[in-house]
Amino acid sequence: MTNKEISDSIFENYYSLLKLYSNINACNYTDLGFCKSITNNKTTWPNFIFDIKENLTEAQINILTKGIENKELADVILTNNSIAKKDDIFTTNGFKKVAVWNAMALNLSEYKQKTDYKLDVRIVKSEQEITDWINVVKQELKIDFSVNEVINLINEESINLFIGYYNNTAVSTALTYTNNEIVGHYMIATLKDYTKKGFGEEIMQFSLNYCNAKIAVLASTPQGIKLYKKLGYKEFDTFNVYWLLPE
Repeated sequence: MTNKEISDSIFENYYSLLKLYSNINACNYTDLGFCKSITNNKTTWPNFIFDIKENLTEAQINILTKGIENKELADVILTNNSIAKKDDIFTTNGFKKVAVWNAMALNLSEYKQKTDYKLDVRIVKSEQEITDWINVVKQELKIDFSVNEVINLINEESINLFIGYYNNTAVSTALTYTNNEIVGHYMIATLKDYTKKGFGEEIMQFSLNYCNAKIAVLASTPQGIKLYKKLGYKEFDTFNVYWLLPE
């Protein structure tokens, strides 16, 4: 794959996951043609306007603004770097860039599988594992999934949830979504008291052993780049996050 194809696959994987999540958990999903919006009234994720076309116009920006103000659309905008370069079309219309996530990918043909773990990593299946996964994600990512939402996720063949235990305490989580031979990693979290022990790296490595894909992709905060580069991930693009400022 070319760098452009890899970059596109990072965004396509995440956007495809958002659409799938909307379908299985009855979120509000809107396709405006030039972008899509997903809102989840039950929790803070996912709530995004995404898949924005590059030829965005002032008139379309106005549609987004009104939709956000009227609570008809999500209130967080995700764009790739090629669109974010046109910052003025957002910032001059009342939006502020609040975060940048690195869009990263790993060629799995170059990945060496790990077999020795300090963590007891499991694919989430039991009621206790579901509860533990929800609690870690809620505590560290501030996302409050319901049990039913998680059950709907693990019933999808393309999705796996992972939970890592250390001395019988649930400490780490991950979610993988595989589509078109691309596996995306999401909901990567480790309890604060257990960071800097390699547990985030281990649950990532374990999950890579259970995917049937050629490329692994993810969106990293600045804090996670060092870990993912250690695993062999490379930077290809950025997710740019905007909020509409209050008047």
